[in-house]
Amino acid sequence: MNKKTKSSTERGAWNALVAHYQNARELHLRRLFADDPTRGKRMTVEAVGLYLDYSKNRVTDETLKLLVQLADESRLRERIDAMFRGEKINITENRAIDRRRWSERCAGSLCRARQDGRLFQPRAEWGLERLHWQAHSQRH
Repeated sequence: MNKKTKSSTERGAWNALVAHYQNARELHLRRLFADDPTRGKRMTVEAVGLYLDYSKNRVTDETLKLLVQLADESRLRERIDAMFRGEKINITENRAIDRRRWSERCAGSLCRARQDGRLFQPRAEWGLERLHWQAHSQRH
């Protein structure tokens, strides 16, 4: 982490989440579903073949609001945009992340890319297939 970047635990939203947790940890899922009949539908999302169901966790609308606030305070959107521009956002190794390994579909080991002058052969297909089957096994 560079000197300009605060730790997540130093942010106001983090402290609000910690305080919120003190109440949320006592919540019971039966009560959450009883109080909100649409919870099972409202707290799920499906995209790019993944199905995420937050309804079966002690997550409330307030929890989501505070998580979004933490993302905003952490400048997450700026960091995502910097990642896609290929900026050096991996501050521990002072380099760009290997995003291309996940965003480019490769034909076996024939897919090659250059990063910082180095040649690497991403194994994105294997990783993506593994993620696909893990997600599939969780859903079925």
